[in-house]
Amino acid sequence: MGLTAEQVLGCGILKQHRNLTYEGLAFHLEDSESFRAFSRLDLGQYPSGSTLQENIKALKEETWEQINWLVTGYGQKEVLENGRNVRLDSTGVRFKSILGLEKMKKFYGYIALFFPWAKTARNCDCHGLSR
Repeated sequence: MGLTAEQVLGCGILKQHRNLTYEGLAFHLEDSESFRAFSRLDLGQYPSGSTLQENIKALKEETWEQINWLVTGYGQKEVLENGRNVRLDSTGVRFKSILGLEKMKKFYGYIALFFPWAKTARNCDCHGLSR
């Protein structure tokens, strides 16, 4: 079953946003009117998980990057988003660490290495968007 580029993009966004598997996405597209409306699926059009995988995986990394720049640029232009904030879900969950204390320290050390890079990236001018 072929999907239009607009349908593939809508399905890909839903998959990423909801962190779904291809089978899970297929289920929600069959079950949810809002999912179907967002992805612009026609009446009677129910893509399988393998069809979704085949079509969404055809989108290149560069395509997703360009979409991100377009959305961020639009947000800046309309003063909706400046592209400087990251929204995170920081819900606390109790769990028993399986890594052990030493491995956890090493893991957090790797995370700490990222932050100096983030400071320099904030000052760069990427595709004309101010950061």
